[in-house]
Amino acid sequence: MNWPKRLKESKSGFCAHRKKAGRPRAQRDRQLRPMINAIFHESRRTYGSPRVRIELQRLGERCGKNRIAKLMGIEGLRARQKRRFRPKTTQRVRTRFPSPTTGSRRSHHRIGPISSGKVTSLISRPLRAGCSLP
Repeated sequence: MNWPKRLKESKSGFCAHRKKAGRPRAQRDRQLRPMINAIFHESRRTYGSPRVRIELQRLGERCGKNRIAKLMGIEGLRARQKRRFRPKTTQRVRTRFPSPTTGSRRSHHRIGPISSGKVTSLISRPLRAGCSLP
């Protein structure tokens, strides 16, 4: 066994290190990994670290969002992005004039309501004898 010589360590120290259980944080990470994996796959791969953290809290497990994000990265778990909703049954209607919310300063001529003057419609006028509506 050449490892202790290469590391300049005694054989007894090297063997003790190999038999030693992991540190508390590493042990806790090993406990959390399967839980994170299960929650992630139950969500059909849509939950990111914030939602996985909320689910772990509901189960009574306490840990930070960055720790979960780190463990998810190590496991290769990445949430799917939602696609933008685009209706497929309607076509996009293009107008010649910009909407009032765009703030366009160009003047466009379009027919709109009359703001001043007296407006009368054809129906409100009395019809002459023998005339029909146009």
